[in-house]
Amino acid sequence: MLKYFDMVKKSIFIFLIVGLIAGCSGGEPSNTTSENQENIPPLLKRPESFGSASDFTTVKIGGGEFKLSSLQGKVILLNFWAVGCGICKMQIPILVELYKQYNSEGLEVVGVCLDRESIAKSYAGSMHMEYTLVLVNREIANKYREVRGIPMTFIIDRQGNILEKHIGYTTKSKFEEEIKKLLNNKDK
Repeated sequence: MLKYFDMVKKSIFIFLIVGLIAGCSGGEPSNTTSENQENIPPLLKRPESFGSASDFTTVKIGGGEFKLSSLQGKVILLNFWAVGCGICKMQIPILVELYKQYNSEGLEVVGVCLDRESIAKSYAGSMHMEYTLVLVNREIANKYREVRGIPMTFIIDRQGNILEKHIGYTTKSKFEEEIKKLLNNKDK
């Protein structure tokens, strides 16, 4: 029975990764000017300028909607992960520590999970992952096609520009070195 669940979990994981890598066909969002944004709820409005990070909207684990550009003005660690990924499990305690240590200074950690919500929610609770956790969707897969393996973490500055990409395990000291520069530079 356990082998069956492991096989199912691996199949789901492979399916999600292939979908994320291959991407799905879909058009770019239409240009929205500030003139026709008046009747759009604030969370759904496109920011005037979010930088080089591709903005997306998805569902939070546990409910609610999340839009990456809503964090403009914060330093963001955008981490793609899955419960079945051993290296991701090694990386998560570091992300938890960084979030606790630097959130009050303007750091946000966003975990983009490639698993089903029930699996991710259970695991997140056991690991005390208090940062924002969201589910991967077609829009994210289309916009982040460069995700070739997990964990993959993008470091995004306060203006929404991707400054660094890390594939695989990254040490806390390496992340700290990069985010401290951004946290200390509140203008940029």
